[in-house]
Amino acid sequence: MKAKIYYQPVELNVLALIEQEDLEVDFDKAVFIIDFYDPDINSKEKLADRIFALFNHEHKHKELQAKYKEVGHTSMSIGDYIEFEDGEILVCASTGWELYECRYCGSKHCRFDCDESQAGSFN
Repeated sequence: MKAKIYYQPVELNVLALIEQEDLEVDFDKAVFIIDFYDPDINSKEKLADRIFALFNHEHKHKELQAKYKEVGHTSMSIGDYIEFEDGEILVCASTGWELYECRYCGSKHCRFDCDESQAGSFN
């Protein structure tokens, strides 16, 4: 399974962490980190968990760690997201992952063609 990993500024989701607000995805502020491929994993959640573990716990993916350090980030955390080949996005939540859906049209694949002036969040 293939995926793209993105970093988002932590400030974007501080309220989601502190006050149980909706997670935000801002495609303009997100920074592409790396393409990731694992031929042995066929589940999006399992791949997301694997990526998280490689970076945050096992520290075995040196390229991923180096890319995160380039943007001044030390670990994958709330608001960072993983985009899969079919366009679906899992966003790192305070615990686990949340499936992205556009707050305006409800699509899991929208990149704000419905309202380009706004960032997306979860319903």
